[in-house]
Amino acid sequence: MVATGKTKGPKKRTRGRVAGGNGNGRLRVEYVPIGRLRPFKGNPRKNAETVGAIVRSIEHYGYTNPILARRANGEIIAGHTRYLALKERGEKQVPVIFLDLTVKQARAYGVFDNKSTENTPWDVPVLVEQLEKLAAGGVELEDVGFTADDLADLSGKFTVDSADMPTLSKGNRAPFQQVTFTLHDEQVALLKKALEKAKAAGPFAGSPNENSNGNALARIAEAYCGAS
Repeated sequence: MVATGKTKGPKKRTRGRVAGGNGNGRLRVEYVPIGRLRPFKGNPRKNAETVGAIVRSIEHYGYTNPILARRANGEIIAGHTRYLALKERGEKQVPVIFLDLTVKQARAYGVFDNKSTENTPWDVPVLVEQLEKLAAGGVELEDVGFTADDLADLSGKFTVDSADMPTLSKGNRAPFQQVTFTLHDEQVALLKKALEKAKAAGPFAGSPNENSNGNALARIAEAYCGAS
């Protein structure tokens, strides 16, 4: 039997005021008590592992990204990890953009917000070049969100003879060298512990190297082999 009747065409999208606006189409950030917000219990993201990285980011760069929540009930749409990080820091007032979204719209946007970042690939050679410059300037790469596993994965995409291997500029290369190691997870944990102890031993007075991890590793080598 063939169904008859009118067929529905594509949905017509209409433009209206911004859902989180103040009536004039502009977004409005409000500072509210953190207790006014409540996490969405069905949030599909596992946030606990990245809370520490967000806390470090706030400590280094300040807080820059308001949480999105439904105006109707304060339920978080996007920003669960940021919420947990702010809570861990003991913040009482937090910046929020309240959106006038239905439950269905909020659920859909929450998934899109998380998925949209995954859909944007890295330009790996450019990324590695930027990470190398940051590391050479003394920035801890964990503070920009890259774990030891992330860096190991990136280093595996290049070989020393690769024409695409990003390098430091000639003016910054000598007398510095970049060294890559392959470690087991247990060895990484041990290395991190050793580096932290070496850093805690005091400032690296007289070292020409601005990279704290490099200085810490050199201090460990000196302790093991004896200073030259």
